[in-house]
Amino acid sequence: MNIFIFPFQVAADAIESSLLKYSAKEYFFKAALCHMCVDVLEAQRAVDKYCDMHTAFQDTREVKLLRVSIHKTFCKFLGIDNFMF
Repeated sequence: MNIFIFPFQVAADAIESSLLKYSAKEYFFKAALCHMCVDVLEAQRAVDKYCDMHTAFQDTREVKLLRVSIHKTFCKFLGIDNFMF
């Protein structure tokens, strides 16, 4: 799980800096992608956590893409149709 520490830590540090806070969404996105490669449920939790940490992140295209991808992965895993999309 050490692969997740680097992008998350960089994003957390970027939020603190007035110059770097605009790049935090990119780091959170990359950290969430790392989570998706290993565990989709953990990716969902990570996206929710990142949105809580950085409120500007929750309205981005990146979060919308992550949420759709997570939902489609769950549907595929459960063998159900994508009834919500």
